[in-house]
Amino acid sequence: MTPPRPLTHDLLVQVISELGHQLDEVHITRLDEMVFYAELVMDGGDRTVESRSSDAIAVALRSNVPILVDEAVLDEVGVIVPDDDADQEVERFREFLDHVSAEDFEQESRREGEGDDDR
Repeated sequence: MTPPRPLTHDLLVQVISELGHQLDEVHITRLDEMVFYAELVMDGGDRTVESRSSDAIAVALRSNVPILVDEAVLDEVGVIVPDDDADQEVERFREFLDHVSAEDFEQESRREGEGDDDR
């Protein structure tokens, strides 16, 4: 569904273009008291505009430009997600699903319920 008029982030992308500028990338520049700060980088880095990170990310996604994060921000809040471990975990789960049946859960439930009469 396309709105009859541009939404705020779409409008900003259009204004940047209509004024003859080009958004090159978005930088997440710092984290201060758990608030992220960002900059819109335009015209080959000649022009930057401070922005809320959420707005900057929304504009970057609409403009199809890179979103870069300062190394210090990554050091403070970044999380390393190893791809190999995730792939191995998915494979182990698939193997489990290949060998499990509804009866396995019914049998476990019955075993857990056996001691309930002793209360």
